[in-house]
Amino acid sequence: MPDLNTATVRTLTEYTGRLEEILVLTKERNPDLICQNWYRGVDDNHFRLQPGLFRVHRASELEYLKLEAQMMQDFERHAILRGTADPDGEDKRSRILKLFHMQHYSVPTRLLDWSTNPFTAMYFALSTGMDKPNDPCVWVMDPWAWNEGVLRQASWGKRGPAHVNESAVQAWHPEEDYTEREHRAMAMDPAAVLGVYNTERMRAQRGVFSIFGKGYRPMEEVYADPASKIAQDALFRIDIDRGSAPAMLNQLIAMGFTDSVAYPDFQGVAKEIRRTYGYSL
Repeated sequence: MPDLNTATVRTLTEYTGRLEEILVLTKERNPDLICQNWYRGVDDNHFRLQPGLFRVHRASELEYLKLEAQMMQDFERHAILRGTADPDGEDKRSRILKLFHMQHYSVPTRLLDWSTNPFTAMYFALSTGMDKPNDPCVWVMDPWAWNEGVLRQASWGKRGPAHVNESAVQAWHPEEDYTEREHRAMAMDPAAVLGVYNTERMRAQRGVFSIFGKGYRPMEEVYADPASKIAQDALFRIDIDRGSAPAMLNQLIAMGFTDSVAYPDFQGVAKEIRRTYGYSL
């Protein structure tokens, strides 16, 4: 059973040092490949690696999937108002593309956001939640090792993150509705996937995703399950000392990673101006 290793950092130097150490482990697991870890920053290290769909209580996997289908129908009804539908009012985008659009607009989905940029993740860990009692953190995942375990039935091997339209990932795609048949066909555990950059913000944040199947166990539980066959240290958590977090955020901003870098639109500009002149965000 893989143990979840953690480390606590108090400076940017310590943070980058840990990143380098974890990357060395990733390269040792994949010596013949050019690999890149993925990063997810959260403002509370007690917050589980579980997407929005599963954060309201439902009694069964099938009920969660039916809830997703209902929300997608609601989302589709508004497509014609946003110019994403044909003149006859039909939204002909693929359902998986609609799922990514829903995620962008904060509709609960089975997608969990990651970034290929560790400083983007650090910004998100530090830029909110300063009043929380627990430490912020950055999760680090080796998507090559993760998919080697989760996609082993598809003989995926060391092919790394899957494009969301790969045939091996079809079992994670949403359905129009769910019966017991569709429920049985849906994959169980989350896979690491490359989505579609449908916004400039996603591109700037170097967004990548884990897509959950019907199983709603958080990723740290999937990782710890011996049946998942995920390599040791394919998932790692870097905690950021709460008392050191404000100084680390100020240092990150002073080095050029400002709000408008993370949000390359007027929302980011507004955040940056408010922060610069001492207003709360």
